[in-house]
Amino acid sequence: MEKTHDAWTWFLSMVERIIVDSSTLTIISDRHVSIVSDISQTFPKAHHGACIVHLMRKVVSRYKSKGLAKLVCEAAFQFRRADFDAKFDKIKMANPACFKYLEDIHTSKWSRTYFLGNRYNLMTSNIAEQLNNAISKSRASPIVEMFMFIQRMLTRWFSAMRTKSSKHRGFYIPEVDKVIQTHIKLTKGSKISPSKEWSFSIRGLFGHGNTVHLDTKTQHWIDTYAGVIYPETDIGEFSIPPALPDLPIGPLRTRRPSGRPKESRIPSTGEIPPVKKTKTVPNKCSRCGGTWHNQTRCVCPI
Repeated sequence: MEKTHDAWTWFLSMVERIIVDSSTLTIISDRHVSIVSDISQTFPKAHHGACIVHLMRKVVSRYKSKGLAKLVCEAAFQFRRADFDAKFDKIKMANPACFKYLEDIHTSKWSRTYFLGNRYNLMTSNIAEQLNNAISKSRASPIVEMFMFIQRMLTRWFSAMRTKSSKHRGFYIPEVDKVIQTHIKLTKGSKISPSKEWSFSIRGLFGHGNTVHLDTKTQHWIDTYAGVIYPETDIGEFSIPPALPDLPIGPLRTRRPSGRPKESRIPSTGEIPPVKKTKTVPNKCSRCGGTWHNQTRCVCPI
């Protein structure tokens, strides 16, 4: 536990050099004890949210009420507080112990409607899992080669997104435009009043108003990928500190465990392992044409 805490302390201190602590910053995690403790010290101004996927897995592992995890997910994704309170009351009726557990976490940590920062549509930490999956092929490589793999990967990604954003001519980014088209029927009956060329005031059926600035909807998206990640240079061009080549490097303090190193990820608490698909088509022997065996195990006379 102490090693895990020290590792997170070091990692977040490195992140602090790149990302400035701010009240507009939001960090989403699985609420590991070390993460919660170190974030409050390293990023005191930032808002810390709980990943709803990890929270649901905790609920599944702790409480056996049927459909309870689904209720938690539905409550977390509600936009209006009245809708959230109604779902939260259902959780209380279904399992009071789970209701108390979620209250102790604080609804401002895991619900969209009570969250104090800007969480937008990011309710999970799945983006980190997707990045882990993308760099999984480089994990067995030496550390320098792994960094080069990540650099080449990000170079490809930024180049592709830079090209895509520069060719886009719509008011919104493509992903947001899909959401707008899906919910376009909900805007019927709203009053739209232009304030200036690219600014509009929109008042809905229930009197709630918003101001939309269309000129800023895609600019931040374009600016995100404006930077260029250049490919790695030759090793001879690296700036190496004078004392580093003479630094003595001793052997590892730990021995490599016996057996083949594990490549699969260790499932987290409450995670349901994927169901293995059983083979429905029988093997066909290339020697005799029979089924349920292959050429090596074939005993049929020719």
